[in-house]
Amino acid sequence: MRDSFILYTSYLDQIESMSMEQRGILFTALFRYARDMELPKMDGVTQMAFGFIRAQVDRHWEKYDEVCQKRSEAGRKGGRPKKEELVVHQEEEQDIPYTEVIDYLNQKTGKSYKSTSSESRKHIRERFREGAKLEDFKKVVDNKTSEWQGTKMDGYLRPTTLFGPKFESYLQQNPGIGKKTDFNNFQERNYNMDDLERQLLGSELRK
Repeated sequence: MRDSFILYTSYLDQIESMSMEQRGILFTALFRYARDMELPKMDGVTQMAFGFIRAQVDRHWEKYDEVCQKRSEAGRKGGRPKKEELVVHQEEEQDIPYTEVIDYLNQKTGKSYKSTSSESRKHIRERFREGAKLEDFKKVVDNKTSEWQGTKMDGYLRPTTLFGPKFESYLQQNPGIGKKTDFNNFQERNYNMDDLERQLLGSELRK
C-alpha cells in the first residue's frame, strides 16, 4: 500500500472534459489503486483517463522504489553509490516495461497483479538483464495460460512463477504442450496379433 502519489497540472486538460461525477469516480479509483483496493466501475472516458494517469503514477513509484533500494544498498556497503552507477541503473529501469508485462499477464488471465510490486519487478528485471525482451514475456504468458488456465495449476499463473528461474524453459516450450486431452485418459490394450488371426480364421472355417 502506498501513502501518497503525485498528480500533475498537465492532467487538467483531460479532467476538464469530464463531468463532475466522472471526476469523482476517477479520483476515487486513483486513491483505491494507491491503497491496493478494488477499483470502482468506470465508463470508457473515465477508464481512459485513469489508465493514462495510472501509468505515470506507476513510473513515479518505480523511480522512487529504485532510489530507496539504492540508498539501502549503499547503507549496507557503508556509503552512497557513485553518481555514475546510479544514473546507469536509473536508465536501465526506464528501459524495462514493467507495466506492459504485468498488464499483458492480467489481460490473459483476468487477474489484477500490480506492476509496482517489488517482488514482481525483481523477477522481470533479472530476466531482462539476462537478455529477455517484451515479446519473450508475452510468449511465456501465452504458453503457460494455454497449458494451465482452467486447471489446478491456474493459481501459478503469477509473476513470481512465470518470470522466475524456469522462465527460459517456459519460453522454449511449444504452445499447448502438456495440455491434457481426453486421449490421455485412454488405457491402451495389449493385443496378441497371432491370437486374433487364429480367431478370425477359425470363425471363417466354421461358416
